[in-house]
Amino acid sequence: MYYDCDLKYMDGVVHFRFIFVVPSLEVFLRNYEYVNDDSRLHYAIDKALSDPGIVMQ
Repeated sequence: MYYDCDLKYMDGVVHFRFIFVVPSLEVFLRNYEYVNDDSRLHYAIDKALSDPGIVMQ
């Protein structure tokens, strides 16, 4: 789950993205190289989804 937030500052806009990961999901994704870094989150999810040993329900 994530939330986007735009903050108007001077003559521009600063964009923030807050990413919330359920703790049990975070532990699961550590097996797929997720290290509490949002830049690695999509990679870890893609890697988990493509793992033939995982059964998605």
